Amino acid sequence: MRMTLFNKLISYGLATALSFLPQQSLASDKYQENSQQKIIEYKVKKGETLSAISQKLEIPLEDIVTLNDISNINKIRAGQILFYRESSQLEKEGSDDKNPNVFDDYKNIENLIESLEIKYNIPDNLLHLIVLVETNGKEKDRYEPHFKRKYVDNGQFKFSINKIYQNIFLNIKEKYPNLTQDEFKKQLATSVGVAQVMYSTAINLGFNGSIDELRNPEINLEYAAKLVCLQSKYTKFEWKKVLAAYREGSLAKKSLKEKSSKEKITERHIKRGEYYRELSKKE
Repeated sequence: MRMTLFNKLISYGLATALSFLPQQSLASDKYQENSQQKIIEYKVKKGETLSAISQKLEIPLEDIVTLNDISNINKIRAGQILFYRESSQLEKEGSDDKNPNVFDDYKNIENLIESLEIKYNIPDNLLHLIVLVETNGKEKDRYEPHFKRKYVDNGQFKFSINKIYQNIFLNIKEKYPNLTQDEFKKQLATSVGVAQVMYSTAINLGFNGSIDELRNPEINLEYAAKLVCLQSKYTKFEWKKVLAAYREGSLAKKSLKEKSSKEKITERHIKRGEYYRELSKKE
């Protein structure tokens, strides 16, 4: 068996390793991606700024910016609807990321990740790195309202004219008769599973099953590997570009260009990637 990133982390000692992990970065990512968080609407009042709203709601400013796809934080208007994720009491009190059991879920899929790296010729433990940075191997969902508005409700690939989306919806509805079109459209804008694969991205890569099937670690990681390989045309398997492009989820070259609304999120991912890579070099 190859010496994977996880093996190296184990050899260094997970409890020791996690004690040095940047807690602010992890806590913020955990807040953004926790599958138990409820999406809540907030109506902007006259004279309010995004910074003031962030403080009022006790939500990191960059999380509000990212979730609502805001390109200029100085341009919000009264009456505008913003989305934010409700934090749990546990997250307000502190993170449990120093718990050495935080990698237990990841350990269960380590061999599967390694086999896919070999199958798709993905170098440098990059698929391992993606899973560590995205979820630590913990299955979760992340719904993105701004993606739904921009690409599912509107745009050249919107649901109303996308025959692939429509056919999959009709096929799935036979198994899930209570599934509504609006619920399916929300699913298209949701990233799921241990590798945080967006449902619509998986469909664009050839997946034709339900979102529940995509949560299966074997299927989820398979499509994550396919995405990494397709993006390699532009990333050349350079790890920072791989993390940035994967976070964006696009198959286009523009995914390598940081957008102002996502710079801090991408930066956090890069910092976490640097941490894991440096940690794996320790003896």
